[in-house]
Amino acid sequence: TPEFSAERAFDRVQEGAFEIPFIVVHGPGSEPASAELVERGAAAYVAKDHLDGLGSVVNRALADRENRRAQMLTARELALSEQRFRRRFEVSLDVILMIDAADGTVLDANPAATIALGYPLADLIGGSWSRLFNKRYPPYANDVRSAAAGGGTVVLTHRFRHANGRFVPMDLTAILLEPGDETRSGRLLVTLRDISERLRAD
Repeated sequence: TPEFSAERAFDRVQEGAFEIPFIVVHGPGSEPASAELVERGAAAYVAKDHLDGLGSVVNRALADRENRRAQMLTARELALSEQRFRRRFEVSLDVILMIDAADGTVLDANPAATIALGYPLADLIGGSWSRLFNKRYPPYANDVRSAAAGGGTVVLTHRFRHANGRFVPMDLTAILLEPGDETRSGRLLVTLRDISERLRAD
């Protein structure tokens, strides 16, 4: 009606933040106005003389709404998961490194890396993690990176170079956290645990 047009009804729905599909049923000559409402966020529009197709339009709009809800839920769960991981990352007593699976660059490191290995985070991040390996004895950084990037979980004990030049015995676990694709390299999640005390006890 002139007193309550489709545009006014749509504005009311928008103002109320109602999570319902808005479908415009228009008469002759009002298709451009209906199309404009769709551009603003309405679900669809259908002509009054084609109401036989209204059912399928409504079903499609409801399905689209459920898809959006599922995507929002997934995004929310992902954000919470990332927050939980970040908290664990920051407070972990083990060294945690994010490694570029293609070239071995350290993408991120937690504060425990500085405590256990002596390198400032600014020195670790952006450099190659091969600096941490004893170059005289295998396994080497490339060996571990290649094995983990192949999809397996690598678990081994090795001696890693401290910033002061000594070598620290550590258990290493490396897994492929995120596979690469045509646009970006994959990422490895590497965990190092100092086992000096355990070896001394043994």
